[in-house]
Amino acid sequence: MNAMLPIELVDQILDHGHRLGLPLIATCADISSARPAQLADGTPVASLFPFSQDAGAYWRQGDLALHNAIVTVARGLAEPFYFDRGKICSWRPLRVDPEIEREAQRRSYAVESAIVAPVHLPAGVIGAVVWATSAPGVDVAAIFDREAAVLHPLALRFIAACNAGESQVTQIVQHRLTRREVQCLKLAA
Repeated sequence: MNAMLPIELVDQILDHGHRLGLPLIATCADISSARPAQLADGTPVASLFPFSQDAGAYWRQGDLALHNAIVTVARGLAEPFYFDRGKICSWRPLRVDPEIEREAQRRSYAVESAIVAPVHLPAGVIGAVVWATSAPGVDVAAIFDREAAVLHPLALRFIAACNAGESQVTQIVQHRLTRREVQCLKLAA
């Protein structure tokens, strides 16, 4: 998928990261895709942001969604959350499977703390923007309480732009369900 990103969104994401002391940025426009979102010239969108050296070119890991704890949480939570020294928390209580937290500690990519803004778009597309730091001692819980409500809409705009394609125009069309699809929906309800 080729993206035509407004450079202001990239700059805003970077500026927020520096201002908050979370300068390491990771993005994923669609966790189900083995191909990263790219600019028209083929540059991976995720490469526009600095992230942990330990993560390498994470956007090239087609199986990242299969073994990354943060991606697992982003899949099941459509609201911001934070990672702090192996613990995953949000603005409301979460019951995170201990195995997910162990996995987050094992594969932290040298990230000490992070705020994650998952984005759930139509057609089952899930993306995320991560603001992180490798520095110990950052009070990410306080930053989260103060800033998550600002970061989440920014992430939504960014991930939506990544998925809109070159035209940046979202086409909305009417889809008529077949009688069988309606019947299946009724049975599922």
